[in-house]
Amino acid sequence: MIAPEYPGFGSPCNGCGFCCAAEPCQIARDIAGFTEGPCAAMEFEEGRFVCGIVKAPSRYIGTPDFGDAFIGAMIAQALGIGMGCDSAIADPDCSREG
Repeated sequence: MIAPEYPGFGSPCNGCGFCCAAEPCQIARDIAGFTEGPCAAMEFEEGRFVCGIVKAPSRYIGTPDFGDAFIGAMIAQALGIGMGCDSAIADPDCSREG
């Protein structure tokens, strides 16, 4: 399994998985109970990491599987998936304080 390289803060997400490997997001902590990284919901498919809680919430948070698409979309929106890399952890030149 070879993941893409970290793209840099603000770049489009490429599925490198660095953010999820560093620590579980707040949703993974609050809803799935994952308290330490790497996040147990990281899934690797087609050469990139994806969020298993978004892909199939029923596997991780006990919701009915018929609601996976709807619930996954809500979680994706809450996480800002598709909005670009927000992991400044790996980027020593990045400051979130602006």
